[in-house]
Amino acid sequence: NAPSIMTSRRYPGLNLPDPEKHSFDSFVGRWQYTKDLIALNQSTRSVFFEHNLTFYDQFGLAEHLQPYRNLILKYAPRNTRVPVGDGLDPAFREFEEFVEDELKKPGIQYEKRWVEKFAFYLHSFAIYYHERGMFADEREVLRVLWDFLGFGGPDLKIKLVDNLLLDGKIWQARMVWEDGQKKYPSNYQTLLGEGLLLRSEGDLQGAIRSLKKCVRVNPEAFRSLLELSVSYYIAGDTVEAERTLQKAKLGVKNLRQLKKVRNLFTS
Repeated sequence: NAPSIMTSRRYPGLNLPDPEKHSFDSFVGRWQYTKDLIALNQSTRSVFFEHNLTFYDQFGLAEHLQPYRNLILKYAPRNTRVPVGDGLDPAFREFEEFVEDELKKPGIQYEKRWVEKFAFYLHSFAIYYHERGMFADEREVLRVLWDFLGFGGPDLKIKLVDNLLLDGKIWQARMVWEDGQKKYPSNYQTLLGEGLLLRSEGDLQGAIRSLKKCVRVNPEAFRSLLELSVSYYIAGDTVEAERTLQKAKLGVKNLRQLKKVRNLFTS
């Protein structure tokens, strides 16, 4: 309830949006209030955020944030990433060293709350780098999730396949997918990865077949419907593309997904 928390008495130094002009019964409404709050104050003070998986997932803010001292990110209106050194984010290197130091403490890796806390931050780093197109950084986070915390399985495989394809590394993506296909042959993530891989390799009909299987396994999954719609569109079947896109819109659960479907075929 932003109006009850963000008051002029509590924050006399901030320019607060007029709550009467905002609705707080949806993510869209709450996000609009947040954007207005940032816009009213960014010219007089810096705006910082903590790495936050839920915030990224719900609001899709990652493209406007820049790394700043480990777990803190600084708001920047424009997407301006400047690679440093080997291209990997020094903020994550610092965090990685911190994790390694923590793991030297006897038995800490068996403490559930410790593992959950660091997994939350690691997934936050991963989604941030993915949204910013910092794919080498995202792969490093996925490696840490696997090597240090043991997070693997089909979820990690599809993230890595998706990452490599977006980074133009098609044959590496196929190697990862083939390994996952041996271990999880009929899994939703495996079928999704196959569809993405075949489309990247130019086999549009094969991609459509795999993605249709994927939809049958999980009929309400947003990602598979979205990718099937894109595949139809690339193949020239605009009618099926639009029909499938409408189904995908019914599965939208947050603003990050909403941003992906809005004006998808009109830009």
